[in-house]
Amino acid sequence: MSAATRQKYSLYLLGASESEIRGSKLPSNSQILKVFFYYHVILKQTIRKASTAAVEAAIPFWKQARIPIRAKKHLITKVEKLHEKWKTLKKTRNRQEKKQRYDEANFLKYLDNLIDMAAQDALQVMKIEEDKQFLLAQ
Repeated sequence: MSAATRQKYSLYLLGASESEIRGSKLPSNSQILKVFFYYHVILKQTIRKASTAAVEAAIPFWKQARIPIRAKKHLITKVEKLHEKWKTLKKTRNRQEKKQRYDEANFLKYLDNLIDMAAQDALQVMKIEEDKQFLLAQ
């Protein structure tokens, strides 16, 4: 019974969804997408509500790092675009072409990157030099 449940909620290229972002680092694209799917698939929320919840889960990490973030509406759109890219790859997952495998590998690399929530003018707004260096290192 439990194996069927795990398979039911195992996500293509991602594994299991997560109810929250864990750790003390800035969240990655993968973590955001897993939280998005928790709200969308498990809690059955709309795409907009699930992406809003995923963004709200990530914002405290950026605030703790004292990095100015973009407007929330832009971050929500970014999560929705990430979902669309995942959905496109999922539709063509059974193709055995090189391009499909190449696209999957690129997407997996992109998932490992930190989600870019920083405002465009973050470096100009930030006053503390140590915080600026932290942002550049990320």
